[in-house]
Amino acid sequence: MLNLTGKLRRMFASEIGKVFLVGLSSRLLIFGVAFLTSVFSSSAKIVSSIPIVNFFSQWDGAWYTQIALFGYPAVSNPLSGNWAFFPLYPFLMRVFGTPFFGLMSSTEAVLVSGFLISNVLFFVSLFLFYHLTKIIFGKNSFALISTVFFAFWPGALFYSTVYSESIFMTFALGAFYLLEKGKSGKSAVLGFFAALTRSNGFLILIPFFYN
Repeated sequence: MLNLTGKLRRMFASEIGKVFLVGLSSRLLIFGVAFLTSVFSSSAKIVSSIPIVNFFSQWDGAWYTQIALFGYPAVSNPLSGNWAFFPLYPFLMRVFGTPFFGLMSSTEAVLVSGFLISNVLFFVSLFLFYHLTKIIFGKNSFALISTVFFAFWPGALFYSTVYSESIFMTFALGAFYLLEKGKSGKSAVLGFFAALTRSNGFLILIPFFYN
């Protein structure tokens, strides 16, 4: 037990451990607030019967779920709101949600998939942000402080929702990280995927041209 405790202490004292703790603390705070809100407020629209997932599946999550299940309508008048949302995130929701179809409704399956994708990729984007900041500024302490702001700023709530923020940040930061490493080919691939997640993804071309 003492040996395990020592290993855990060393792990969390490392760079990776500190970044992980920052991300974990931010998610525990957000999930805690979400839980308290769901307990004491009845104003939230019920989208899923799964606790916590329901709270993070509001608003745009419904649009992404609809696209994941039914795709984009070929003909609609007026133009369907689905077309405002780019395809990569709902595509992955469908791919990773399909194994859950036998365990729950298809709607809840893709919602759970989207929730898991967003939260896993939040941590991926957090590590990419830390390493990219360290490369640019050359200071571990500055990179860690910047990572704290990345994880705790008010809008960081949306990294855990069924929204495309986490997947976009993962591909965009991954592209910038590889660009700084001189791997322009792989960087361009990640930049392409970033552009498939959000309408403003094409702006990633600007730093590529500058570089």
